[in-house]
Amino acid sequence: MIKDAALALFQRHGYDGTTTKEIAQAAGVAEGTIFHVAPTKEGLLVVVLEDKLREIAAPRIAAMPRRGIAAQLQYFCEPLFDFFAADPALARALFKGMMFYADPVAKARRDAHVADFLRVLVGLFEGARARGELAPRADPRICAHNVFAIYVDAVTAFVTADAPDRAALGASFQERIGALLRGSLERARRS
Repeated sequence: MIKDAALALFQRHGYDGTTTKEIAQAAGVAEGTIFHVAPTKEGLLVVVLEDKLREIAAPRIAAMPRRGIAAQLQYFCEPLFDFFAADPALARALFKGMMFYADPVAKARRDAHVADFLRVLVGLFEGARARGELAPRADPRICAHNVFAIYVDAVTAFVTADAPDRAALGASFQERIGALLRGSLERARRS
């Protein structure tokens, strides 16, 4: 109930335009009760939006198509990009809270989120290597970290742009992933 109220208010009034008192009123609880979810408003934002990102990602992971690694990465990230594009200001607040956390709950959620995201990416790269798409010596963990860096950079550029462009976000990610994979794919074909 608290998370739903917080999300609705953050979406309606923005992160800065929402107070913890308003969240408590909308949830029908005492203001102090919301701090059982997270000790600060920043932490609450991270908890709420990170839950939403997991909700979006779960069905994509479960239904991952058996296609090339580049297509799989795009398939996995597209709905996340759509989520950020729906409210770039809120996504900007989330990234600020996750990258420059002052709240211990935000830090813990960020660490868990990154670990889970990387686990998915490593699994995709292990599958790609098993299918012969990547050179046998390619390290799925390093590949996953590189893709995650591209993802974070692309989304950060998108949410901080004066005029965020959803199509450009997807195209930039796809182009950069293609460039990253090109050498590994070519080496795999020659191996």
